[in-house]
Amino acid sequence: MPERKVYHITARGKKRLGELVEMALNEQKMPEDSFIVGVAFLQGLSKEKILDALSKKKGQLRKVIERIEKIYQEGCCKMPYNWKFILKKGIYHLKVEMKHLDELARLVKRQKA
Repeated sequence: MPERKVYHITARGKKRLGELVEMALNEQKMPEDSFIVGVAFLQGLSKEKILDALSKKKGQLRKVIERIEKIYQEGCCKMPYNWKFILKKGIYHLKVEMKHLDELARLVKRQKA
């Protein structure tokens, strides 16, 4: 096998990385979300198509949660605390998103055809 190349971050790179991390932590702008645009125009779809789409999205979220939980469980002992935090926060947010999908599905079901 060829010899491995090992890269190191320069002092200038560390400074820039620190600036970017600080900027990200202080970001006030809300992220864009095409899902919200879809919800805004639900009336363009039949009830059945809306419920099908929500079910598919929930299934995708469930798979992502399972993958993240597996990564967390497999690497928990040697994982830095900040990465544990990131994974747990991601899992939490995805579970909340699933609850929101359930609530939206309930609202759609209540609507008259």
